[in-house]
Amino acid sequence: MKTLVLLRHAETENPYSGQKDFNRELTNTGISDALYKGKIIKEKVTSFDLMLSSSAKRTAQTSELIAEQIGYTIKRIQYKEEIYLASTRTMLSEINMIDDKYATVLIVAHNPGTEFIAEYLSGESIGHVPPAGAICIEFEMDSWQEISQKLGELVWKDFSKS
Repeated sequence: MKTLVLLRHAETENPYSGQKDFNRELTNTGISDALYKGKIIKEKVTSFDLMLSSSAKRTAQTSELIAEQIGYTIKRIQYKEEIYLASTRTMLSEINMIDDKYATVLIVAHNPGTEFIAEYLSGESIGHVPPAGAICIEFEMDSWQEISQKLGELVWKDFSKS
């Protein structure tokens, strides 16, 4: 069995003139929500074998705050530029490339990619995933390469705030 938790980055600042989207940072509310969501995730999933994150500043910040709460070593987070604003096709490709030695994976990404891939994999209507929204999908298979459309079961979603 494979377990995938998808997490949208926490609340970010509005971009200022000339700022690149990639470099936007979390707000104080975003930091608080990420810490809170890390505690919620830890209650629902006891441990993660792998944590992947978009390399954008806001997802990196969210990932590090979550990692602290779930007991995942920050240095083990794998940052992937490919996850930054990724399409469903790209997200699926990244998921299919995960080494099968990992059973439980957390991916910190962006919208609309997070909600689109969650709906694609589960066949469920997820709707808008707010900042720091988390979704857990389980797959009754042994290989990440086999994961595809409507093969996962939506186990839980948590859109609560701190």
